[in-house]
Amino acid sequence: MITLFRYMFAISADYLRQFETQSVRLGSHVLLGLLVFLVFLLIALAVRKAIRAAIARMSTQGQVDHIVAQLAYVAVLAIGAVAALSAGFGVNVTALVASLGLAGFAIGFAVKDVLSNSLAGVLILVQRPFTIGDEVALAGAEGRVAAVRVRDTLIKTGEGTLVYVPNSIIFNSIVTNKSAYGVRLVTCRFKCAGAADTGNIINICSSLLNDRAEILKSPPPQVLLNELSGDGLGFQVKFWIEPQKSSADVVRSTVLLLINDALLKKGLRLLNADEVAD
Repeated sequence: MITLFRYMFAISADYLRQFETQSVRLGSHVLLGLLVFLVFLLIALAVRKAIRAAIARMSTQGQVDHIVAQLAYVAVLAIGAVAALSAGFGVNVTALVASLGLAGFAIGFAVKDVLSNSLAGVLILVQRPFTIGDEVALAGAEGRVAAVRVRDTLIKTGEGTLVYVPNSIIFNSIVTNKSAYGVRLVTCRFKCAGAADTGNIINICSSLLNDRAEILKSPPPQVLLNELSGDGLGFQVKFWIEPQKSSADVVRSTVLLLINDALLKKGLRLLNADEVAD
């Protein structure tokens, strides 16, 4: 009986020693895995903070920096989780990555348009071909930029409509930024009936342009004679404005009205469109 108890005690002691060894080994692996994940967590936090600071200086939409930074944060954490499982628990990283890759491919194929627009949105925010308030022509839409978001860009047209343009289309199309340099050239034409003193007409128009506060003095406005014909004299007026402060269509209309009134007072008549000979 005593021998039996000794045998059972020996087996129990050996089992406890093996359990203790395995527990210590498992504990060390878990600790190593947690340590690896903690390192990647700190890296993810640093990356998120850096991206927020960088995007915030370039973004034209308030939530973009948060979205992009959060995506980078999750990506770094995912890499950290895989590394922790490999270091702490001996998980086959190759098989895991292959499985994640197949799943990612399937998900990516299902939402490829969303991902394409989002990636294009990030690139637009980084490159900054335009900002909010700029007057642009892109992808068949023309107007002022109302917002630049990760998926699309909002254009407010002159007709008061709001156009949602997917960023992938913008990224692959020609973009004309009419506000890129802060000034814009406006051109208008008119034609006086019969013979007239061209120098007097040019002086009258130049005086009107110089008196308008919305027309820039540098570069200076120009009044040019650009047509001589039997039915009258054709003139071209060129001037620069700040598109952020003034509408080109409104200023052009105002200038033509003032020129018409000033020339009528001098006894000069402008030709209507149907009076101009082809």
